[in-house]
Amino acid sequence: MLFRLLLICLLLVPKTQHQGHKFYLSLTDIVYDQEEKRLKITCDVFVDDFQQLLEKRYQKEFLLVEGEEYRYTKKYIKKYLADKFSLRLKNVQREIKYLGKEYRIDKLRFYLYVENVEPFDKVAVTNKILIDLFDDQKNMVHVNNGQKTKTLLLEKGRSNGVLNF
Repeated sequence: MLFRLLLICLLLVPKTQHQGHKFYLSLTDIVYDQEEKRLKITCDVFVDDFQQLLEKRYQKEFLLVEGEEYRYTKKYIKKYLADKFSLRLKNVQREIKYLGKEYRIDKLRFYLYVENVEPFDKVAVTNKILIDLFDDQKNMVHVNNGQKTKTLLLEKGRSNGVLNF
């Protein structure tokens, strides 16, 4: 009996690992740090989706595995994020700086920031991350201005939005 159970498990595991997930969602958190006068930004995406996107968009091979990335990977990640993610405060496009990334099992977390930010009551966000690869991609964006948190759900055809606090 134990042998049969083990055999069934061994046969099913490879099939379930290759099916992939059936939803496409990124989660971005933007938090205003009043002391540092910074926006601290994290963005979580699925590793396999992001690797597929980089390969398709830049026609290069990528290996998004911690410690095994190609030397050019960081350059293309920064370029892609700069092309697809932007913020406007007080009607001024702000420079978003890339701090780094962290692997979290099947997800990749990007760390970004914006310097010299004064308190704000309105923010315009554009998030087109992964939308160019997956038609049903959704990008959830939480913004905390130091007093309140509000959320945008962005997708193809509506990849930008404005939050008033």
